[in-house]
Amino acid sequence: MTSLLCVRSVVPAPGDRHAFDEWYGKEHAMTAYKDFAPIRLWRCWSETDASVHYAFYEFESLERINDVAASKAFADLVDDYTNTWGSRVSRSREILRVTHTHP
Repeated sequence: MTSLLCVRSVVPAPGDRHAFDEWYGKEHAMTAYKDFAPIRLWRCWSETDASVHYAFYEFESLERINDVAASKAFADLVDDYTNTWGSRVSRSREILRVTHTHP
C-alpha cells in the first residue's frame, strides 16, 4: 500500500510566504522529486491558517520512505532547508501509511 511523507511548514511572516512558495516549488521540491522519484508530489497552502504549507510525497511503500529518509541526499535536503530558512520557518514531518482509498 502506498505511503506518504508529509512536510508541514509554518511560515509566520506574511512577507516570507511568496519567497518560500517560489523556493519550495522551484528548488526544494524539484530536487526531492529528482533525487527520490516519488510516485507523485503535491503542495498545498492551508485555507484555515494562511501561514501553513503542506508538501506530500507519495511512495509505493513505507519501506521506500524509510530508505529515502535514511539517505545522505535526504539529510542534504534537510540541511538546505535549515540553511535557507533557519528559524523563520518551522517544520515537521509525518510518515503516513494509506490504509484505504475510494475510487
